[in-house]
Amino acid sequence: MNTLITKFGDDKIYNLIRNNEVIAFPTETVFGLGANSASKKAFNNLVKVKERKPDKPFTLMCHSINQIEDIVIINNNAKKIIEKFMPGSITVLLKAKEGIDEHLHLTSKYIGVRIPEDKNLLEFLKYYNKPLLVPSANKADCTPATSIKEVFNYFEKEIKYCVSGKCVTNLPSTIVQIDNDIKIIRKGPITEEEIREVLKWKLY
Repeated sequence: MNTLITKFGDDKIYNLIRNNEVIAFPTETVFGLGANSASKKAFNNLVKVKERKPDKPFTLMCHSINQIEDIVIINNNAKKIIEKFMPGSITVLLKAKEGIDEHLHLTSKYIGVRIPEDKNLLEFLKYYNKPLLVPSANKADCTPATSIKEVFNYFEKEIKYCVSGKCVTNLPSTIVQIDNDIKIIRKGPITEEEIREVLKWKLY
């Protein structure tokens, strides 16, 4: 199987996701891999493609705050961060709601959620109308792909379609866990200082 290039809006990529297969596409940060969040089979396929241990949850990419509210518990601090920085280059790690499928949080009970800023991707998510599992497009412990060529280098024999387009920052999103305090899990375009400024917390 050789990976083909397509564009957002192509019905074939919707059908692939519904059939629990994995696709690749650009975001405003780096290229991502997308899979059906409602399916454990799709989760397993994503683990296989990424060559990653199946004990780490994947980020959920959503099209709206309302969709995020169906998945995780949004405390007051998280609400401020979400309203300030989403859509944008930030992933917020929050406690999963009761009843959420176990493969979305595993034993951590936390799920990372993100609303992308890329307009074409956002329209794609709105049309699909369900969250996607979206890690960066790379093998485990390797550098995220920032071009179609790099996606092909990683996955040409494993995924059928890659959506054309360019990334903007070429830097993965900031990941922040928000409880009573905040914890930066991965540094990215949005800094801890910017986050704390929104919450009016000092950095000690």
